[in-house]
Amino acid sequence: MAEINSERRSISATEAKTDLRPKVANGSKEIRELRKLSTEKLIIWIVGRSRELGVKLSLEELVLECWLINPEKHSLRCYPQFPDSRTVLKRAGEMRGKKGLLTGSEISGYMLTEISRRLYADTATLVSHGKVPVAHGSNAADRTISALDEAPYKRLKKRRRTRNSLRITRNKSSRRISYTFMG
Repeated sequence: MAEINSERRSISATEAKTDLRPKVANGSKEIRELRKLSTEKLIIWIVGRSRELGVKLSLEELVLECWLINPEKHSLRCYPQFPDSRTVLKRAGEMRGKKGLLTGSEISGYMLTEISRRLYADTATLVSHGKVPVAHGSNAADRTISALDEAPYKRLKKRRRTRNSLRITRNKSSRRISYTFMG
């Protein structure tokens, strides 16, 4: 019994030591402003700020920073205590390849290009003055799950079969309803 209590104490002591805080964001006011940014602008801000502070962030640390700043947006659905790396990895890949906003690699860390340095300077001034506009994406992710609203069921349409398809199944029922995936 004493061993179980000592194990519980050691677990709670290690849990207390793992107080996660962002490395690049300082205060609660700054974090509140950073939560208004889109994922792309947040990545640019994190990479630029880490370079200013002289901190080299790997891709996993970049995902963790995004989650620590905005856990509502960068967490797994129904599991807000776990970060979702998919969104950040997707945006970082697009920014490095197609858009040309980042240079570097996953191992050596990312750096900003000339265009993204300008974006970082603009974003940093908005964050410091507390005037960041709220970014509303056209397909902003809702992290709650609902069986009826969840894809791909949104794209299922109920329709009657056409005349050509009724000829094939004439000996069966004449009024069949089918579900077709409209995706």
